[in-house]
Amino acid sequence: MASYIGNQPAFGEFKKLDSIASSFNGSTTQFNLQFNSTGVSVGDSTQLIVSLNGVIQEPQTAYTLGIGGSTIIFASAPASGDTCHIVLLGGVGATGTVADGSITATKLASNLRDLLEETFTGDGSATTFTMARSVSYTNQLLVTIDGVVQPTSAYSVSGTTLTISPALPASTAIRVLHIGIPGAFNAANSILASMLSASGGSAGQVLTVNSGATGVEFATAGGGGGLSDVVSDTTPQLGGDLDTNSKNIAFGDSSGATVNRLTFGAGNDLVIYHDNSTNKSHITESGTSHLIVQGQEIQFKNASGTNLMALNSAQCELFFSGSKKMETNTSGITVTGTINVNGAYTFPTTMGSAGQVLKVPSSGTLLEFAADSGGGGGIASVVADTTPQLGGNLDVNTKNIAFGDSATAGTDDTLTFGSGAEVQMYKTNNAQMYIDYNASHGAFLIRSKRGFYLQDHAAGTKTWVGMNTAGSVDLHYNGSKKFETTNTGTKVTGTIDVNGAYTLPTADGTNGQVLQTNGSGVLSFATAGGGGGISNVVEDTTPQLGGDLDSNGNNIKMQDNNKIYFGTDDDVSIEYDPNTFRINAGSWNAQYQAGNHYFRNNTGSVNAMIIDPAGAITLKHNNSIKFVTSSTGASVTGTLAATALTGDGSGLTSLPAQAFSAITSKPTTISGYGITDAATEFGLPEDQIFNITASGSSAYAFSSGATGNNPTLTLIRGRTYKFSVNASGHPFRINTSNTTGSSAAYSNGTAVINNGAEVGDIYFTVPDTAPDTLYYNCQYHSSMAGTINVSNVLRIDKANGNIGINVSNPSSSLAVDGMITSKNSGTGNNSELQIQGYGNTGYINMNGTGNLIFRMGSSFTERFRIENGGDVRLPTAGRIINEGGIFLGGTSAVNHLDDYEEGTWNPTIRGSSSAGSYTTTTNYGKYIKVGNIVHISAYIGNITQSSAGSGYLQITGTPFAKPANQYFAGTVWVNQFNVASTAITFVLEPITFASSTSTFYVHIGHDNTSASNLSLSELVSGNSDLAISATYFTE
Repeated sequence: MASYIGNQPAFGEFKKLDSIASSFNGSTTQFNLQFNSTGVSVGDSTQLIVSLNGVIQEPQTAYTLGIGGSTIIFASAPASGDTCHIVLLGGVGATGTVADGSITATKLASNLRDLLEETFTGDGSATTFTMARSVSYTNQLLVTIDGVVQPTSAYSVSGTTLTISPALPASTAIRVLHIGIPGAFNAANSILASMLSASGGSAGQVLTVNSGATGVEFATAGGGGGLSDVVSDTTPQLGGDLDTNSKNIAFGDSSGATVNRLTFGAGNDLVIYHDNSTNKSHITESGTSHLIVQGQEIQFKNASGTNLMALNSAQCELFFSGSKKMETNTSGITVTGTINVNGAYTFPTTMGSAGQVLKVPSSGTLLEFAADSGGGGGIASVVADTTPQLGGNLDVNTKNIAFGDSATAGTDDTLTFGSGAEVQMYKTNNAQMYIDYNASHGAFLIRSKRGFYLQDHAAGTKTWVGMNTAGSVDLHYNGSKKFETTNTGTKVTGTIDVNGAYTLPTADGTNGQVLQTNGSGVLSFATAGGGGGISNVVEDTTPQLGGDLDSNGNNIKMQDNNKIYFGTDDDVSIEYDPNTFRINAGSWNAQYQAGNHYFRNNTGSVNAMIIDPAGAITLKHNNSIKFVTSSTGASVTGTLAATALTGDGSGLTSLPAQAFSAITSKPTTISGYGITDAATEFGLPEDQIFNITASGSSAYAFSSGATGNNPTLTLIRGRTYKFSVNASGHPFRINTSNTTGSSAAYSNGTAVINNGAEVGDIYFTVPDTAPDTLYYNCQYHSSMAGTINVSNVLRIDKANGNIGINVSNPSSSLAVDGMITSKNSGTGNNSELQIQGYGNTGYINMNGTGNLIFRMGSSFTERFRIENGGDVRLPTAGRIINEGGIFLGGTSAVNHLDDYEEGTWNPTIRGSSSAGSYTTTTNYGKYIKVGNIVHISAYIGNITQSSAGSGYLQITGTPFAKPANQYFAGTVWVNQFNVASTAITFVLEPITFASSTSTFYVHIGHDNTSASNLSLSELVSGNSDLAISATYFTE
């Protein structure tokens, strides 16, 4: 049984159709309509109430019906898992006009039915059916599918073939009635001679079909369906091209946008009209496109036919008083007459002689050609132009540009380049030529595709310096090459004199020879050992360096147990015996100095000890920090084992509230130091671990807990954060100010461990006393920096008794910024979040399944539930009270449902002329009002006449009146009334259309006669029964 808001209607044909939700797959849009697994057909989409995911759908927009009304077609395919229910309002009457396709053939009067009726049955595949009679038009047939009349657009005909597409489901009943007006026309729809009027009509009459539809007759135009003239047709349309028959189409003066205008385009884009108020004619393109006037030659003339402008395929011509004044040509324009510029001056119409210039006359505006005297507005020479500028490239025309000697270097007779004269070329009167490049940036480049050579001008061919296309550079003396660069180095032709002290030989010696000086500044190759030299370093038992020793890419190897000594007395030595590398400073102090000191294993993969520039020492085990010194002391990660501790502990701070001597094992936490057991320290949440690398020297690149370059971080007081740094050369420091260096480092006991590490882990436990803003900086690069915002997780305001979670200054007993999550101590999804008020009068419970439950009273009875799937559930006795109404499917006024009501009403029988008095054995009525829609039903049984009334039978007493100017029709079941045998339908309708009323007639439709209303005279006292069902609007 379907569920309704309130009680289920007692009468009517409302049906909840079989669910189609199981067929939803996200792509299918058309589904069969069934009730109890039997197909149903619906006459109109408004007879369905369709709910999709709890939202009522709009007919004709969200869905339509398929042909025959047996399927529903959604505008968008429902997704798999969507919910849907459909209610068929089978008993709902129309509200003004009979719905299309709802009148079956049996309801037509006999004089509208043909004698031929045919039936067919759909089989799921057939789309064509053969009829016994050939027809020409679809409106000659009345076709019903499963009893529902179809519009002519649902089928087509061709002779005896009826086509219905798509194919109808199997067992679909198809009924075809050949309809027409008997005797009016023959089978070929032609007019017979017997149908024509025997006498001619009078002047101006037209032929029209007579009232009996049995023939045609002459009648006055306009009164029998014809037109007396075109004026009578207020919406004329052409059935073909309009032949003007040598006449004109005359438009009067246009007084407005809709009067006497010729328009083109669906939006009246092009308009032609004459405006009498301005005495101007208009051709206006008011759309978004162009107005194109196209022809072999287009001429614009005045009223007398004189040319104003002419356009042809080659040129455009402009005229004045019929005479051509300007025309376009391939090179520009040609003007006949003078050219006046803005009324200021006029060009001459004849050409001047060679060398003349255009000058402004002493009077008048006509420019004239005159000799260039330099004083008439032109310039006599370039000298006269003190601020010359080129309008194009300067062609020297085989001439020179000659510069004189520069009297003041760089200010006269100088060729300059650049907006600030950065490059200057000039010659002074002392015969020196200068190319001076004085820019503060950039390089001075001399480029050539064929090489570049500095030569002696006097000799002409003697080269001083040559720079070749292969990239080599030559230095010459008196035209002979002496030095050149090569792809492997340099090459010298001749001797090399070193600072005037000695010269190198020009030829190579033999194998093993050494260079030997003669004491007079000449070196030559000689046999080693024979001339004072040594054959190798081994022979020199007291070798001394004359300069720094360059290893030249080679190694200096020390054998086992060999030493390197430092100091005049061999004070410090470095050696390696087969097992140990030693640095021995004896009794002297040893100093190691570097930016960072790293002591690593033999592969370099594990740091054992790190000393940073600030002096902090970090000791590690297997790359995990175990001990770190700082300016205030030292911190230990893990267990500190000692055989004894000395001192009374008075200098120790932030230890648990217990005597130092009583500590027998490591506490879980040391407040203020951020050190917990190893499992917690190295199992931090991802948002408390930051992986940091260097993006060059411009930024720190973050991943994991934060991402991007130099992001702003938000840290919570009381939490420990790990900064895993891998940025060699960029010490990462947490500072109190945004600066480089190490002086601003933040320190609060051991709150920051390993601050300033380049490669390694930095731990920061944010104390309660930490400032709201800190910074991270590279010790050396100012662009590698970011902001650290510090906030609270838990803040207890002891003075006011308030607690804040993620709230710095809580103003209520409990202030929370964020999500409250409750977890159980076990496993599974059984945790609950429960909020309970004072006095055990109820609570709100969020259970482990995601349901939100409201419980009330001392017994905590469930009153309201929001399930995790979105459903809202009330207990059986619960109610929803909303005096303001609800919105369904949207928030507009059209979505507002402001009223729901149900109840009973007392149907009363009376007469239209005189009321009379009538009793009933059974008499009850019920109604449901949803918004402004009312559905009524009633049963009136064994109507007995106490005192006779007269006129038509009226039913009155409905709970809500029908509004004025609205019509509706309901269904009526009539039993034991003396009605004519031709009665086929009984409809409940209001007694008036124009006025509001609560009184109704029973309207009878007859088979072959005019309709009538049910009369009191047709009532059988004590036996007659009525049952009614109707739906109507109250506004």
